[in-house]
Amino acid sequence: MRCTQVYFVKTMANLEPIERATAYFRAVTYHGVVGVCLVGMIGASCGRSPEVATRSAHLEQPRLAEDPQAITPLAISRLRALDAMITIRRDVSGRDRVEVDLTLVDDISGALQAVSELHGGERLNLHAVNLQPEDRRLLQGLRGLRWMDLSQTDITNDDLALLEHNRDLEFLILWGTNIDDRGLVAIGQLDHLRKLDLSATRITGDGIARFPMLTSLMELYVEVPGISEAAVESLRRQLPHTMIAN
Repeated sequence: MRCTQVYFVKTMANLEPIERATAYFRAVTYHGVVGVCLVGMIGASCGRSPEVATRSAHLEQPRLAEDPQAITPLAISRLRALDAMITIRRDVSGRDRVEVDLTLVDDISGALQAVSELHGGERLNLHAVNLQPEDRRLLQGLRGLRWMDLSQTDITNDDLALLEHNRDLEFLILWGTNIDDRGLVAIGQLDHLRKLDLSATRITGDGIARFPMLTSLMELYVEVPGISEAAVESLRRQLPHTMIAN
């Protein structure tokens, strides 16, 4: 199947909003291609825009559903429609990574469903979001996250089962939650964790004494009342390469 390589001369003002969104995400997905590749319904609309010049190119139509490295324009469009804040960046390997902030979203369940369908989603901010039972269920379906902020939510130890499917997580923010010593068991599975914030949680000195040996950890925040300085010093000896703040 062939498609058309399209070059922008001025703007995409004559395209419908969903068409502009899809065109944009084709542009950021295919590194090294000048312009964008428009397919499907967008291809039918190009003729009515006088500001767009086209030329044929022998390009195979991209199959996003079969490409685990490609972002998903439809999921992005749904998230934007729900007032999610989206940031897209390209990493050193040329893959597009998506950061999703849901702190201003009303329909959290709908947004989490879209995030679960989003290829390349790597960062998720749920700071102070009121999580409902359905939201917690959807959290368990998330995969491939590297950064997650669950601070000031009512997340529980049981909810941390989602970490089982996100073993590459590098940043985990849990301050101001009800996570206690039992939650450290799930956290101990994260071999790539670099930053962990457990401040204002319910962990105790006993939990600190049994803290998992996360040698990848660079920053640990345990500003929790009741944890003695002696317990923290013992942890510093256990993790000599980790900056520990209490």
